[in-house]
Amino acid sequence: MRLRILFATEPHRVDEVRERIDAALAAGDWQLLESGCARVEQDERPHARRLLQQR
Repeated sequence: MRLRILFATEPHRVDEVRERIDAALAAGDWQLLESGCARVEQDERPHARRLLQQR
């Protein structure tokens, strides 16, 4: 299964938020194989804008 999580936070908190997400995913009934950062895809951009406006 592939899961993409889109979040918005202050730049100085990005590492903290990613660590929290990774810890939560690793605590499930599955094995977290890989975690990383990727660009926001074209079809995700409207949602990304909404997240940024709500910060």
